[in-house]
Amino acid sequence: MKVLVTGASGRLGRAVRRRLESRSGVEAVFLRHYTDGSRGDDAFAFDMTDMPRLHSVVSTARPDVIIHLASITGLACDNDPQLANAINVEVTIALAGIAAELGTERIVFTSTAAVYGDGYREPIHEGTPLRGASSYASTKQLAERGLVKCVETSANLSAVVLRIFNLYGDDFTDSVVQKLLTSTPDQPVRIHGLDRFVRDYVHVDDVVDAIMACVDAELTARHQVINIGTGVPTSNRALLERLGERRELYFDLVGEERESYSCADITRAADILDFAPRLRL
Repeated sequence: MKVLVTGASGRLGRAVRRRLESRSGVEAVFLRHYTDGSRGDDAFAFDMTDMPRLHSVVSTARPDVIIHLASITGLACDNDPQLANAINVEVTIALAGIAAELGTERIVFTSTAAVYGDGYREPIHEGTPLRGASSYASTKQLAERGLVKCVETSANLSAVVLRIFNLYGDDFTDSVVQKLLTSTPDQPVRIHGLDRFVRDYVHVDDVVDAIMACVDAELTARHQVINIGTGVPTSNRALLERLGERRELYFDLVGEERESYSCADITRAADILDFAPRLRL
């Protein structure tokens, strides 16, 4: 099997790359977007918004499966909305079109729980209406819609969309988990309330497990959306208590208690991917 990975030099991409390189029977091609001349590693680097070049690179690789991780995330989407739309939306749709043209069997796309928004009181299932308000969420929603159209007009292509909840791990320095574990008296973490701010924290190793399972899972539909989290709602208070058992934490409670809830219903992930995340916090 030949697998092509975009975003292979990112935090999640590096973890996926390590897993693929240890998997027998897989030939992997690693790509990353770059325009500044700083290659950094041996992943094949080029401007992925150059559509003729993108087509040429993917056509040369002729993968059986594409794992599309390349993305502009968070506040970077607000800072450069044009690039965010190009990478998150246009490249995703172009890749799916190229995949359909080449006879690629499957594209695995990493989306985000941000597409749901956060005004809930119980775990969110995949049929929940999308009401994400951020620029990042908007680009991912557009990309998801584009994938649906590509699959509908293709004879053989299947697509798996993974809506990933709050991802953390040693390399994810912008996650609240890692910020707390590296906090200092001079750099405390800002915490918005203790009991009513709730998130689903999923470790990078579990996310990689899910991505690997998507490569050859039997799908119940040619287009499949799957939540990836732990299914365990964790309040800020619980998070502080658990991480505080490892080391002293430094944080400031700011503003009024904020009600915000985001947690995954992972029933579908368990059924389709045999997904069983470890509770690591």
